[in-house]
Amino acid sequence: MRLPLDALLLSRAASGVVNQTTLTIPSREPPYAQTLDPQLASFSIEMDRWTDWAGPTVGSPNEFVNTALGQLSARTGKPVYFRVGANSEDRATLDLSVAVMNATFPPPTPDTPAPEANAIKIGRDFYALSANLPKSTDFHWGVNLKILNDNETASQLSHLAESFKRPELAHANLRAVEIGNEADFYAGHTPGVSNPGWEAWNAANYTATWVRNAKAALKILDFKHTTLSPGSFANFLPFSGMGWGAPACYQAGLLDDEDVRAATRQFSMHTYSGAFSEGIPVHVGSLMSKANVRGNLTIKLGDIVSTHAEGREYTLSEGNSYGNHGIPGLSNGGEQTIWGVDHMLQLASLGIKRMHFHNGRGFMYNVLQPIGLAGTGVDDGTGLEGPHVSALYHSFLVVAEATGKGQSKVVEIPTSIDTLAAYGLYQGGSLARLVLINSAVFFEGGERSTISVKLDGLRGKARRFHSPYTNATKGFTWAGQSFETPTSEPTGNVVEEAVDGVVDLEATSVVLVHLE
Repeated sequence: MRLPLDALLLSRAASGVVNQTTLTIPSREPPYAQTLDPQLASFSIEMDRWTDWAGPTVGSPNEFVNTALGQLSARTGKPVYFRVGANSEDRATLDLSVAVMNATFPPPTPDTPAPEANAIKIGRDFYALSANLPKSTDFHWGVNLKILNDNETASQLSHLAESFKRPELAHANLRAVEIGNEADFYAGHTPGVSNPGWEAWNAANYTATWVRNAKAALKILDFKHTTLSPGSFANFLPFSGMGWGAPACYQAGLLDDEDVRAATRQFSMHTYSGAFSEGIPVHVGSLMSKANVRGNLTIKLGDIVSTHAEGREYTLSEGNSYGNHGIPGLSNGGEQTIWGVDHMLQLASLGIKRMHFHNGRGFMYNVLQPIGLAGTGVDDGTGLEGPHVSALYHSFLVVAEATGKGQSKVVEIPTSIDTLAAYGLYQGGSLARLVLINSAVFFEGGERSTISVKLDGLRGKARRFHSPYTNATKGFTWAGQSFETPTSEPTGNVVEEAVDGVVDLEATSVVLVHLE
C-alpha cells in the first residue's frame, strides 16, 4: 500500500508544533563513510537462561525465537549473531554428569528483580544447544576466566570445541571465543578499592592471564574461521576507572605473541548508558537524547582508533540501555526503540563493527522475551502475555531494513535541531536510503509535535516506526504492521508513503526512506 506522505500527516501535524529544517545530503558516498555490517544488530544472552532461547534439548528449538530471528535475517540476508556468556560465564564450571545445565539463583531484590545465577554447571549438551538456532547462525561463546584455574578454563574450551564438531552442529558457526567477562570488575566496583585477593589485579595482570589462557586455546580450537575476543570489559568509568582501555592491554603485550595475534581479529568492550537501582528517577527522553547517545559512544574513540591501528575490528560484545537489566519506563518503551536505532547507526558511523544487545529472562531491555513470563516471578512491564517481541526488536527491524542485503555504508547527516538525527546509507557509492529520527518526547494525551524535513527534491518511499507515545510499552508498528503476535509474524499490510522532497516526522518516531 502507498499513501501520499503529506496528506497522511496533515492531521498529525495540525494538533502540535511543527518545526521545519532542510538537510543537505551528499548524493555520493563521502570518503569517511563507514561500512554497515549486516550483523550490526546482534544478541548477547545471559548464559544462565540459555535454554529459554535455544530450547531445552538438542532438536527441540524455541520456534518463537527462531521465527523472530528469521524476520531479521530475511531483511539482511545474514543470520543474527549470538553471543552467549556474560556475568554467569564467570560463575560456570564443567560437569559432564549433567545432561544440559544446572543453575542456582539468589533471591530477587528491589535493585535486582531478575538476578543472574550465582553458580552454573555446564553439562554434556550445553554448547550443543547451538544447533537449535537457525541455520548458519554465528556464535560468540564465553568461558570462565575469573575462576583463575587454567585447567577449568581449558576444560570448558575443550568441551566447546568438541561440541561444535558434532554432526548436529554442522550448520552452526563458532566465530568468536571470549575468555572472561568484565574483568575490570573482578576486583570490585570502586576504583582504588579492591576486593580481598584482587589487590594486584589491573589491565596488565589481566593481559598476562588472558594471553596464557589464549595460548592454551590455540592448542584446543581451530582459529582459521574463529577469533579470540579479548576485552569484554564493562568499561563503565565510574565503577571501573580509567585504566582499562584497549591501549593499556596492547601496551601490556596482548598481541605480542605472533600466534595469539594471528588468532585475534577483534577487541570487544561493553556499553550502557547508566544502571538501574530501586527508586532511581525516571526522566523520559533522557535515554534517546542525541547528547546521551553520542556521549556514551564517543568516549570509546581512543579504543576504536588504537584497535584499528592494530589491524583489528572493534566490537561491542555486550550492552543495552541501562545496566542491571534496564529501567522501567525507559528500557521497555517506545523511547528504547528510538534510542536503539540512533545508537546502532551512530556506533556504525564511528567504525564499530557490531553490537550484541544483552538479554536475559524478563529483563526490561530485552529485544524479545523468549518465553511467557507468567509464573516466573519476573515482569517486563509490557502487559504482553506469552513470548513476545519488545520495543527494541523494532529497532532491529528498522536497522535491518536500512542495512539491506547489499554492501552498505553509513554517514551521519548534520542537523540543526537537537531532537533530529539523520543518517545516509550508500550503496555502490550512491545515496540509497535515509534514516530520520525524531527524539522529541510525546506524552499520552498531549500534543504531538512534528518536524518537517526538506530533502532537496529527493523522492522515494517511506516506512515509519510508530509508537502510541514515548513511554508506551506496546502498540508499536513498523511500516503499518504489528509484530506483537504469538509467533512474531506480522499482522496488517505493509504501508509505504510517497516522498517528494519533504518528510514530516512526528515526535518519538523513525522514518526510513528508500530513494528512487
